[in-house]
Amino acid sequence: MFRHEPILGDLRRLQARNEAVRRIATFRTHNERDAARFVDSILTGRDDAMTRARLNDLQQQANEKLIANSLSGYAGYVGIKLRTAADLYCEVLCRAINAPYDSRHAFSVRSLIRHWLETDRGSGELGSENVLNPHVSGQADKLADSQIQLLRAFDIPFRLRRVRALVRFINIRYDKATDRRPLDTSKRLLADIVHKYEATLDDPETDRAWIDAVTRIMIDTPVENILNALTGDPATLVREHGAVLDDVFHTLSSRFIDIGTELNDRLSEAIMTLPEEMRYDAARELVVFPFHDISLFR
Repeated sequence: MFRHEPILGDLRRLQARNEAVRRIATFRTHNERDAARFVDSILTGRDDAMTRARLNDLQQQANEKLIANSLSGYAGYVGIKLRTAADLYCEVLCRAINAPYDSRHAFSVRSLIRHWLETDRGSGELGSENVLNPHVSGQADKLADSQIQLLRAFDIPFRLRRVRALVRFINIRYDKATDRRPLDTSKRLLADIVHKYEATLDDPETDRAWIDAVTRIMIDTPVENILNALTGDPATLVREHGAVLDDVFHTLSSRFIDIGTELNDRLSEAIMTLPEEMRYDAARELVVFPFHDISLFR
């Protein structure tokens, strides 16, 4: 007799998560010296006041330093992030049109969007405008505008990993804190970020309304009718409906970019809520995060 034991699946997922945590802890422990050198090359001292503007500047410098290092593997890292962001965009679309992941319509949506991202907008053929190619701009230290837009909107897994890193940083400092209230406040702000992203990603009605409005305006047909055409040839669909695909993407990405900008500000607020003597160390955690993530995110 086959047995249905959902708890076994839960235990296996927990085991996999614990193994991932141990892997990350081992990596960070043995990479501490190199990570410290990386941060010290950017964050030189405690003298300057830690402000939101400075936090943003430090994150930019960390990225630029990784890009400049030919041994960092940054291009491959960005390539994976672009594909992950594209997959999340496909998930958002599929949920909005109520297409379960394993359904034929969802498969068609994923195929269409990936083809659209990899093709030249004019011809619908594979070419030099491949959004998923980190080298498409022709400049080693620069992404194309369309790639920046995709990451700003849908690189949400990166932001959630960064939040978890900061939560870990705060948790370690509870034992020595004389006043835990600022730490609690900071963690509540970080938790708000996670909950906001979860709520946004679990809001297909709002995304559906945006998509339906765009498609009705541009081709005067509801989403239901478009679903019936999705099983066609992706190249043909991109050529015939590229303008609609562009407009849907720009519409949804603008919504997610606005939310991401708001939550990035909340991340800075969470750090600025910490005691002054702890903000510098929190900034170090923020700066070193991409240094670790570039090797751990696979």
